[in-house]
Amino acid sequence: MGGRKYYLKTSFRALYDENYFYFRFDVEDNNVLTHVKDDRGMEIIDSDRAEVFFRQDETLNPYYCLEMNARGRVIDYITQYYRDFDYEWQWLGTENLNIKGSENKDGYIVEGSIRLSSLIELGLLKNNTMEVSLYRGYRMKLPKPKAQLRWI
Repeated sequence: MGGRKYYLKTSFRALYDENYFYFRFDVEDNNVLTHVKDDRGMEIIDSDRAEVFFRQDETLNPYYCLEMNARGRVIDYITQYYRDFDYEWQWLGTENLNIKGSENKDGYIVEGSIRLSSLIELGLLKNNTMEVSLYRGYRMKLPKPKAQLRWI
C-alpha cells in the first residue's frame, strides 16, 4: 500500500527549572511535508506540525497557541472560544519563547523553552500547574490547490 502511514508515533516530553519550561516533540513521519513559499509563519498551517495549546481555565477565554513545524517556524497566537483567532498577537517578547526544529531519518523534532515568568504573566501557570493540550497536524499533501490535514 503506497502513500503515507497513519499509525506513526508522536512522543512529548517536558521538564522545568527555576526559569524555564522545556518541551520536546519527537514525531515519526515517513514523508515530512513542510510548505515553503516565502518562508512566512502562516505557511505552518499548510505543513506537518506539532501544537501546544495553553488555557487559563475551562472557559477558554482566552487560550494561547503555539503551532510549530519541522523547520522550527512557529505561529503563536491568542484565541477565544470558539475559534476567534488573533494572529497579530505574539508571545511576550522573543526572549520568552525559543523554538527549534529539525528533520531526521525517522521524521522530525520540535523543541522549545518558555520563560516561566511569561507563563505566570499570561495567567497560564498557577500554583505550579498548567492546563495544556497537545496536538499533531499531519498533512496528507501540500497545497495544490488546497492542503489536506488529519489530526493525531
